[in-house]
Amino acid sequence: MSPPRRAGPNDEDGIPRLLRLRAGGARLYLVADSPAQIRERFPELHVITDRPTWLTDHEHRLLRERMMIDINDTENAFLAALLQQRT
Repeated sequence: MSPPRRAGPNDEDGIPRLLRLRAGGARLYLVADSPAQIRERFPELHVITDRPTWLTDHEHRLLRERMMIDINDTENAFLAALLQQRT
């Protein structure tokens, strides 16, 4: 797996996108080819295309450092848990 590309949250290529669970407050960056790819593979996630105004620079940096996940990372515990909940 190649390392995630470091793009801004508003880049046209859609990588990375800030996400949150529809029913909760978990937030993360998911590296994907497009927002549509995220919605198709993980419909339980809500794709946010603009950085929320409440998200401080510090919180933004921490999210990017600690919660950036490649959509193809099948070993990632968070993505594996989402997929497991479907079965």
